[in-house]
Amino acid sequence: MTGMEKNRALFFFVVFSQQSPQERKLWYNSGLPGVTGEKGKGKREKMFFRHKYGGLYRLESLAKDSATGDDFVIYDHVFPFDEERWVRPKAEFFDGRFTMVTVELSEKIMQQDPLLMAASIREAKASAKK
Repeated sequence: MTGMEKNRALFFFVVFSQQSPQERKLWYNSGLPGVTGEKGKGKREKMFFRHKYGGLYRLESLAKDSATGDDFVIYDHVFPFDEERWVRPKAEFFDGRFTMVTVELSEKIMQQDPLLMAASIREAKASAKK
C-alpha cells in the first residue's frame, strides 16, 4: 500500500467512524474511490427518505461547496408533488426531518392517492406554522 493509499484509508476510517448509520450507507453507496472498491464504480442503490410532513424523496448524491467546503445533500422530490431537484445542507438533512425508508415502503407510498397525500402534507405544514 502506498503512502497516499494509507492516508486515504485512514481518512476514510476516521470520517466513516464518526457518521450515523444513515450517513455510513450514503458513503458506501456514493461511488467514492476507496469506499466501494473499484475506483468510481460503486454500486448505487436507490435511497429513499420520507420528510416529517410525508413527502417522499430520492437521494441523488452528496456534494461539497467549492467556496466554503460545506457538505450538501442533493435529492429529488418524487411523491406526491411534481418531481423536482433540491439541495440542502447535510447537517440539516440529517437533523431528524428526513427518515430513510426501504424501496418496498417507498413503492407502497407511491401507490397512495397523490391528491389526498398532498392535502395531508399541506395540512401538516399549516399546523406546524401555528
